[in-house]
Amino acid sequence: MDGRRGLVPSNFVERVSDDDLLASLPLELADFQPQPEDEAAGEAPSPSPPPEGLGELPAVPYPRRLAVLKQLAHSVVLAWEPPPERVELRGYHVCVNGELQQALGSGAPPTAVLENWDLQTGPLRVSVQALTSQGGSDPLCCCLLLGARARVAPSQLRVHRLTATSVEIAWVPSNSSLAHTVYLNGEECPPARPSTYWATFCHLRPGTLYQAQVEAQLLPRGSWEPGGERPEPRAATLQFTTLPAGPPDAPLDVQVEPGPSPGILIISWLPVTIDAAGTSNGVWVTGYAVYADGQKIMEVALPTAGSVLVELSQLQLLQACRAVAVCTMSPHGESADSLPAPVAPALAEASRPVL
Repeated sequence: MDGRRGLVPSNFVERVSDDDLLASLPLELADFQPQPEDEAAGEAPSPSPPPEGLGELPAVPYPRRLAVLKQLAHSVVLAWEPPPERVELRGYHVCVNGELQQALGSGAPPTAVLENWDLQTGPLRVSVQALTSQGGSDPLCCCLLLGARARVAPSQLRVHRLTATSVEIAWVPSNSSLAHTVYLNGEECPPARPSTYWATFCHLRPGTLYQAQVEAQLLPRGSWEPGGERPEPRAATLQFTTLPAGPPDAPLDVQVEPGPSPGILIISWLPVTIDAAGTSNGVWVTGYAVYADGQKIMEVALPTAGSVLVELSQLQLLQACRAVAVCTMSPHGESADSLPAPVAPALAEASRPVL
């Protein structure tokens, strides 16, 4: 009520009629009436799902600093900052518990009034999506938990992607404006910035039990007041076991092309990604094996090799085969075969006599 932004504990909420709510708003907000969904400007693009690769930046710019201007027993006034990037902004979707409540047009101010919600019975998750020509922004990048039982700690902490030497974890933030401190086995790691709800740990040991912890960092006093009785839990904890060390990954994008001169082919591939220790899936990468129709025709003893030259006169098998595949070699065995690459087009070109 005194102009500070953030959540208001339920024991500080005074019951005021909803009619008094609009009367108490500043003039620019009192004059603002949210548009119904069918009156929103233009055709609103459908919201896009969260990015598949969590470690990547969201493709659609998102709003920031979602905050509570005023909270009453059954109403709440929200405000946020538009995306700072230059983007064709078509409006906003305001959702409560994943359900669309308001669709705002492109000219609407970045504010919303949510009415007729019982904030005493349970927490409500409010999210704001920016609607652009690229689609809708990620709702978890601009979200806030409201209500009597709202907590600061992140929820739904889970493993998103797991390998023998790395893991990616994700969570649902209670407030997207909060940064999160991340720990692995009690050791502090680089923090997750506001609007980031994932973290990646690399260089882990295969087949090993780890404990990850994500702790919300409180905003300066006054902007987030979960309660004054006693400190609230701010962290969520997760245990996981990395996968056992296994065969390395297979190389990608295998191609067979004519070589620099007649009678020579180039077999190329995208080398497997190895970490600083030279391993893939926890095992050493020693090189690559080339197969023609399932029969090994040569080995390349270099972990970073990406191609090899082949003389057709030395390999009669290659002249008759249909496809070539490449495997990654390691002391623990070879990887699965790569996707096969056809030989015929390159073979015809390489076998053509020079005029």
